[in-house]
Amino acid sequence: MTVIFSVRLQEYIVIEEVNKFFVGMLFKKGKLFCNTVPLKSRDKAIFHLKRSCYIEKLSVKRDSLMQEEARRIAESIFDLFMGRPTSIDLNILAKVPHWNILTFLPNIPRGKVCTYGELGRVFKTNPRVIGMIMSKNPFPLILPCHRVIRSNMNLGGYSYGVNLKREILRREGVKMSGINKVDISSLHKFMGTEV
Repeated sequence: MTVIFSVRLQEYIVIEEVNKFFVGMLFKKGKLFCNTVPLKSRDKAIFHLKRSCYIEKLSVKRDSLMQEEARRIAESIFDLFMGRPTSIDLNILAKVPHWNILTFLPNIPRGKVCTYGELGRVFKTNPRVIGMIMSKNPFPLILPCHRVIRSNMNLGGYSYGVNLKREILRREGVKMSGINKVDISSLHKFMGTEV
């Protein structure tokens, strides 16, 4: 079941249920502005969207075109959550700060990870800046910030918790060498790549 909330003119929050999980999405002027990972309840999806998109007031609205688009996107996000390969057209995403870095993330292959330091080298910036950008990624799973880890191979943080990060990486085929440590065989390096 889809629930659509109107926030402001041409802004909608859509909470889409997929296989007993709830994906929250904020659309602005027809573009996906941010989304949640699949969560266990509608209330959690709304909570995470409100927190990350600074939304205060919602009112229920019906929009069948929005519903079809949201359903398709939510199903793709769910497939990504389950570790299944899928593609989402990045043209549906609203451009946000650090777009060049965030849209580079799909270059990290499924089943692999890279470090904050490696991305810092590619973009000629401090790894801590990369970490800050990852923590503010409005498109988790679509732009796979969960594939970026610390240089000591520890998982690092994740907006939805390190346990979920570990589970998503495991579903994608990343090998672990400890509870929160990635095996070196799953490390990806961008040889000579600079943007």
